[in-house]
Amino acid sequence: MLYANNNRNQAVWAKDAIKNKHYRCPFCKCKVILKKGTYNTPHFAHIRNDRSYCHKNESQEHFNLKYHIARELKGLNHKVNIEPYVPQSYQYPDLIIDDEIVLEIQFSKVTTACISKRSKTLQNAGYKVYWITKKVKYNKSNSVLYLSKYERNFINIHNRLLLSWDTTHKMLFGYKVINFLGGQQFIAKRHCMTFAQLINQIQIERVYTCANTALKIIQNCYKHLFEKLP
Repeated sequence: MLYANNNRNQAVWAKDAIKNKHYRCPFCKCKVILKKGTYNTPHFAHIRNDRSYCHKNESQEHFNLKYHIARELKGLNHKVNIEPYVPQSYQYPDLIIDDEIVLEIQFSKVTTACISKRSKTLQNAGYKVYWITKKVKYNKSNSVLYLSKYERNFINIHNRLLLSWDTTHKMLFGYKVINFLGGQQFIAKRHCMTFAQLINQIQIERVYTCANTALKIIQNCYKHLFEKLP
């Protein structure tokens, strides 16, 4: 994680933290250690032998991707909040972009109930929620995507988009799920994209949806108006 609380319960960014000082995880309140070296981005990590569970006890891959996304989008003048507290949902999502889009990275396995709850509470708070999971199996020759019951939970129900991150090649793939074939097989179109392209696509879809909604309201108003005419 990029920040932790000091003895005064103040949030301290890892890049500004001092080694050998005491820090605690802002989520589970357990002790964390500062990792600041020549090659690694400064960050806090939970102590390995700590038996308490924390959903923010993320892997190095998780941390690296979160930092990569934040750096790319900040460089393009997007507003990026890292692990902000959302009081309406009592959650700390990985990233909030431009005050409207939540990006959650999920490389470790959690319960489907947890995924559903986190999605719904953030959506109820007014955010568009997108999950990024590990690389999934895809047959490019016949456009067949293979998803377990667990992996299906990460499909966005509004536009049927699944996002996966290839940690080996450092690439983001979007899968537009078109049809369910049965078993674990789906027909899907795959395309590689940058995170900037992803955010742009989501924002364009939001504008289109708002315009469609406005058009339907106007059409209904005209319909009711003409019905009342003699």
